[in-house]
Amino acid sequence: PTLPYAAAADAAGQTKARRGTQGGANGTKRAESVEDRAGGAAAGRGPAPERDPKDVLAEAADPATPASRLHELAGAAPYARAALAGNPSTYPALVEWLGRLGDPEVNAALARRAASPADDATTPGGDESA
Repeated sequence: PTLPYAAAADAAGQTKARRGTQGGANGTKRAESVEDRAGGAAAGRGPAPERDPKDVLAEAADPATPASRLHELAGAAPYARAALAGNPSTYPALVEWLGRLGDPEVNAALARRAASPADDATTPGGDESA
């Protein structure tokens, strides 16, 4: 399946693409694309730069990780897909894409995600005013 972009990832990529070049010392500094930051892996241009897998997994699971980075990780780090599936900040289109992969670890993470309460602010009795 085709990896879906998050609206935020798409907007960031379009903004940088519109900028084209940015004025460096020689005026030719190229804007960085999502694929560039992923080391070309998202575009099929080769593997991403080596990073400690523990760091990648932590980033994939972190709710503060931007949607554009979650997208990059889904394409560049297949071993992090279960962590992405469990991240409450993973955007819906990516969650759907992960579910279509048929990966047992990802499916288990998606099942845990679906079973977890949507709002942790409620008390066990369901009364938020307690």
